[in-house]
Amino acid sequence: MKNINIYHEKKGVKYISFAPLDEKGVINAFSTRIGGKSREPYNTLNMGLHTGDDCQNVIENRKLFLDRQGLNLSNAVAAKQVHSTNLQVVDDSLRGKGAWKWEDALDDTDGLITNSKNTILITFYADCVPIYIYDSEKEIVALAHAGWKGTVGKIAWLTLQKMKSHYGTKTSQCLVVIGPSIGPCCYEVDENLVVRFKNAGFNINKLAKNNRPEHYLLNLWEANKEVVLQSGVPEDNVFVSGLCTSCNNDIFFSYRAENGITGRMAAIIALNKGEMTDDGDKS
Repeated sequence: MKNINIYHEKKGVKYISFAPLDEKGVINAFSTRIGGKSREPYNTLNMGLHTGDDCQNVIENRKLFLDRQGLNLSNAVAAKQVHSTNLQVVDDSLRGKGAWKWEDALDDTDGLITNSKNTILITFYADCVPIYIYDSEKEIVALAHAGWKGTVGKIAWLTLQKMKSHYGTKTSQCLVVIGPSIGPCCYEVDENLVVRFKNAGFNINKLAKNNRPEHYLLNLWEANKEVVLQSGVPEDNVFVSGLCTSCNNDIFFSYRAENGITGRMAAIIALNKGEMTDDGDKS
């Protein structure tokens, strides 16, 4: 597996970007848990307003993360993620939604798509799979949040189809990065879930490894890659970060490793045409 992870540290805030997107000039990042204001068990760079953490600390953390990249939180759009396959196309009128307040985040949404050059898409994770998509021909970006429900529901395929129907995207022109999440080393599931993946048409012999009686290690990275390839994205355009959030609990929040009481990382993606300044205006 090719290493695509580029580590950054700016004034104590640590985050990762992905080389294939960097090379295309696309703004992209995935936060770590390091460099923020939150206290245990959300220490320290918690991005989730819905976790039980002090909301003011979360806002400060979000600002720190984006400020270090020359970006402004007011340009971000976030959703109330519910492990669905619901998608929303985002335009400039939605900038700021969910960025500062949980209450005005986009309802019941797990995938965001935009062609706005001034809008930052932001989604949140603590083991689930972030899927970054860039259409290099039409200049469209998308983020999809894929837990097991989103994965078995093929949210990556649905996102690409939505890009196709709304913007005329050709999947052959798309680049996809499957970001850090719980890996096949740590994601143990029962046989019932394996059957659900099998019934949804996944190649379960490739995705699941028997770990103990009626329990399997499931590879969500490979499952989402399978969906993306079936959508028509060339294999050379699909990249997997390969970082397990559970194994690397020192730098990532992990819902499983921390028994559900933990913070969230943020994934961001935005178009970068040299037109976005730190206040979101065109230069």
